[in-house]
Amino acid sequence: MAGWTPLPSSDPAHEDSLGDLGSPGLSYDDYRDTIPLTENDQFSRRRSSQLSPTNEDGLERLKDRSYTSASARSRKSHYSTYSDLDNHQHVYDYRRTRNQIFFKGFGELLLTLALCASIIGALFLYQGRDARDPKLLAKSDTRIFNALMIGLSLALGFNLASSLKSYANILRWSLLTRQWFSLEVFDLILGCAGQTKLMELVFVSWPWPRVGMMGKYPSKRIWAMGLCWLTVNLSAQIAVAALSLFWPAEPSKDGILLQRGNVSVANFDRWVAGYRQNEPYIDFAEQGAAANDWGRQAQDYKEMPYTGFENETDSSETVYYKRDGSERFWEYRFDDRSVNNMHRWTNRYIRASATCQEYEVLEQTSNCTWTDSDDYTHENVDCFWYTRYEGQPNWSYKLPPYSWMAGATTYMSEYPDGPTPCGDRCAHIAIYQPKGGEIIRNAFVECNATLSEIKDHDSTDNDFTNLPSDVREKIYMNKTTAAFGAGAIGLIGSSPWGAYWDAVQYNPVQRWSPNVTITAPMMENFVTRFAIGAVAAFNDHGPRLIVPDQLNAPMQAQTLQVDWLWIYVLVGGICGIQSVSLVLLMIFANKAIILDESSWSLARLLMPVVKKLGSEGSTMSGKDIVNAKVFEGEKIAYGVKTTAHGNRVDILWKGADRLKRTSFQAGVYE
Repeated sequence: MAGWTPLPSSDPAHEDSLGDLGSPGLSYDDYRDTIPLTENDQFSRRRSSQLSPTNEDGLERLKDRSYTSASARSRKSHYSTYSDLDNHQHVYDYRRTRNQIFFKGFGELLLTLALCASIIGALFLYQGRDARDPKLLAKSDTRIFNALMIGLSLALGFNLASSLKSYANILRWSLLTRQWFSLEVFDLILGCAGQTKLMELVFVSWPWPRVGMMGKYPSKRIWAMGLCWLTVNLSAQIAVAALSLFWPAEPSKDGILLQRGNVSVANFDRWVAGYRQNEPYIDFAEQGAAANDWGRQAQDYKEMPYTGFENETDSSETVYYKRDGSERFWEYRFDDRSVNNMHRWTNRYIRASATCQEYEVLEQTSNCTWTDSDDYTHENVDCFWYTRYEGQPNWSYKLPPYSWMAGATTYMSEYPDGPTPCGDRCAHIAIYQPKGGEIIRNAFVECNATLSEIKDHDSTDNDFTNLPSDVREKIYMNKTTAAFGAGAIGLIGSSPWGAYWDAVQYNPVQRWSPNVTITAPMMENFVTRFAIGAVAAFNDHGPRLIVPDQLNAPMQAQTLQVDWLWIYVLVGGICGIQSVSLVLLMIFANKAIILDESSWSLARLLMPVVKKLGSEGSTMSGKDIVNAKVFEGEKIAYGVKTTAHGNRVDILWKGADRLKRTSFQAGVYE
């Protein structure tokens, strides 16, 4: 091709002269005339000819620059294969390396501290500040908490494992400079950041009598260090995993939360025994008998003094409250339930009250006649004369035919449709106690007992939404059901007296028949206590009504039971393990040049080993390589070789190289 001139071939003699440029006997002028000039050098030469002979400083700078350029070209001509690596020199300074180790490790430690602080903060947030009054958690809250803690625990475990792995990758270089190793152990130390390699290293370095492959390369030092590091790794991961054992979420004994769903409430449409709740018709007598039975079931329920409305009640037992004084009543507070029987005490309540009048029995005979509601006349029945107030005319009261027991108290309740009604939700009750035993006189008390409407304490009526009128009447108890409940103490369902009256006789050993002469205040308490008990028992385990799609469906809440002592111990142990490991790393690892974790960097270091294998065996496994005949009996180490061009980190061979067990010297390395 025209205008193209081939480059001259390399002249070995010329190259040798270039290699001696630094010799004292070569002058600058000789040097200048020897080097073929490039375009830049020609420019420099023209520039130097313009300098004044007296300008010695300019001449010296020119010499320095020309000498540097020639030296670089000389090195390039000698190492043309590695021309891209000419400027890749490493300056080793143990202080700078120590700082690099510290800042890298301290950053990882800060992340561990931040994650531990986040775990503790999350526990405080979800448990509440006061462990005696823990925060109530819904299912959704528990799921969010579990997801959060799983994420934090995983992040903590990953960061801790990553930190310890990076520590091992740093420490291995210092360890490899301390003694000669077989190729197998050398390989295991290079991979000691992995738990499998670490366990294998501990296995083969067993320092006591060899058993099979165990103790193949005995070394107390390597075995102790490997076992210690393995223990550190396992302890750290066990500590992270054990954290979750000490913040269990357990069902709250008393805590109830509300959610949208179906609500189960007592069905006060009528008084009925539970086993007959599905029957379409229950007559008055059967309803009265059922009301009496519910009242008897409640005679041992818990009683507490009334101190004002309390919205929270122990859901483990049924409680009602008694108020004495000028306004006497018994109060019961209703609960709603979820379909799985979770309780929620509500604002709804009902009260039982009564007014009673005690009469003096003046005369009693047994030759009276009495006509029942069916117009049947009974002869020779008991009757007595009584007076209401002193100075008032006497009143006659005829007792129905009955087998009166001396000293026993008999309650006679009028049905809601009787001839002498006392008002809505009210029952008329006559109570008679004939003398006998410790009862020295006949006693007679007449009461009007009332069950109030079911009300909301805060008058908001917000327990239910979109409630149909027929369902509301069943929940809030109609007038007839309330009248039956008020007179429940005197209803039995088997009276021979017709349609309007019923009577129940209690013998003196029963609670409702005191072994003393009855009085009006005593009967007020007995009648209302029995009535409120019937309501409570019916609400507790009577027929239920499912109200769909309500906003206040109760659900079981959960609380965190955090064992703070163990949490602090484990968190402190995790941070302590990483902190101590970092300190020991800075003390023992800063002895050698630390290569990065790149596979290429490691391949460059191991090139002298691989070269001995030749170009064959590209599919050899690691075990095949370390067991190759060419390496039989060979031991290697990581160290420094001094060459004509400076220090170089390399693989040292026992017998051919000298191993210095001291720290690497500060300086420039290839």
